[in-house]
Amino acid sequence: MQGDPASAIHAALSAFARAHELALLSLHLVCAACVIGAVVAFDLRVVGFARALPLRLLHGLLIPLALVMALPAAASGFLLFSLHADTLVASGAFVVKIVALFVAAVTAMMFYTGPYQQAATWDVGLSAPPFARLLALASIAALFSIAVCGVRVATALAVAAN
Repeated sequence: MQGDPASAIHAALSAFARAHELALLSLHLVCAACVIGAVVAFDLRVVGFARALPLRLLHGLLIPLALVMALPAAASGFLLFSLHADTLVASGAFVVKIVALFVAAVTAMMFYTGPYQQAATWDVGLSAPPFARLLALASIAALFSIAVCGVRVATALAVAAN
């Protein structure tokens, strides 16, 4: 239906996004890199690196950054998806990326509702509980998968554009 307001909004968003797709993709990549970097740095502390750094202080520095940067990463990712849904859904890398995002989210929920509740007892100089370390390793693996699949998805989009 041509007079459909949703179609007009979609057309306007599509035209804007196509005209600025490189900027949109750049925004997505920079924000995703900030999220992944901040969360992996925190996860590495949970795994056992730099135990002299207070875990909760590191959390207070890194996780708010990750959360703030996740918003534009998600918004730009949604806009990029709206432009290339057919190509992306057909891409195995995109499907793996979405599954990895889900795994990362579930892992974070499990961490915050479980081991992090007792973080004061292992804040400085002590090893995190084994389950916390396992969740941190799972988070790192999921985030690595997101990054690798993101590169594959970008490559698939570049190939489809030509």
